[in-house]
Amino acid sequence: MCRRELADCTENLRQTHRHLLSEDCCVILDAEQIAILKEILSRIDDIGEIGFQLEMCVDHDPGHSLIWDNGGTPDQDQAVELLIDELVRVLFYKTPVAGPSRRHP
Repeated sequence: MCRRELADCTENLRQTHRHLLSEDCCVILDAEQIAILKEILSRIDDIGEIGFQLEMCVDHDPGHSLIWDNGGTPDQDQAVELLIDELVRVLFYKTPVAGPSRRHP
């Protein structure tokens, strides 16, 4: 079995998306995953000023932790939820997740 190289990518992500990360954010992913996360964060940023803050995105291999917060309008919140659902499917699952994702504060 081939194990992926997971690394703390938090500082790398702060260089491009600082305003979307909480002060104590933790991101531990592999190189392919960090590129996907950056793309999704850019799409979230395009929604507008919604106070989005990524707090944690960790691949435990197996399992994962993903925590975020935002304070937009109901339409903006729904747009973020759809992007987070996509992020979870792409980063952590090979098939689509059945049903809506659950946000755990």
